[in-house]
Amino acid sequence: MPDADANADSERMQILLRRFEIPLLQFATRITGDRERARDVVQETFVKLQNNGAFQNPEPATWLFTVCRNGALNVCRKFY
Repeated sequence: MPDADANADSERMQILLRRFEIPLLQFATRITGDRERARDVVQETFVKLQNNGAFQNPEPATWLFTVCRNGALNVCRKFY
C-alpha cells in the first residue's frame, strides 16, 4: 500500500505546516530581523523535514525549531 503511506505522509506534512509555519516564521524573524529571509529559512526547514523523514516523529517541534534556529543563525552569519 505505498499510495496509502504516501497519502498519510502528505497529510501529516500538511498538518505540521499549518501548525508550525507561523510560529517558525515569527521565531526566524526575531533571529534574522528580516521577514523575507525568515520565510526562506522556514521553507528550507520544511524541505529538510520532508527529506529527513522527521515528520514521522510523533512530536517534531523540537527538531523543527532547532533546524530553524540553525538556519536563521547561518543567514545572520552570511548577511551580517
